[in-house]
Amino acid sequence: MSCIVRRSYRSLAKIAVERRSETMKCPVCGAGQLVWDTRDVRYGYLGKETMFPHVTAAFCTKCDEYLVGGEEADRVQKAMRAFKNSVRKISPAVPK
Repeated sequence: MSCIVRRSYRSLAKIAVERRSETMKCPVCGAGQLVWDTRDVRYGYLGKETMFPHVTAAFCTKCDEYLVGGEEADRVQKAMRAFKNSVRKISPAVPK
């Protein structure tokens, strides 16, 4: 499963958040529908994997993509950066 947080999809995630009650097609595969749910999601980097618990997002019913928006996107991206840094054996930056 992968997370769509690339800049080009951030506006789609925002739209998905705003339209939670509406049915939306997956922007990646075009075949699935986006369904809002809270799930534990796996994330891999350089052959290592971790689990991010309780991610609330729009998950595709057909492919492994999901869209996160708002504060949840910030939380997931921060966790991804921390995991990447730990895999690369680099200390995470200390928040100001």
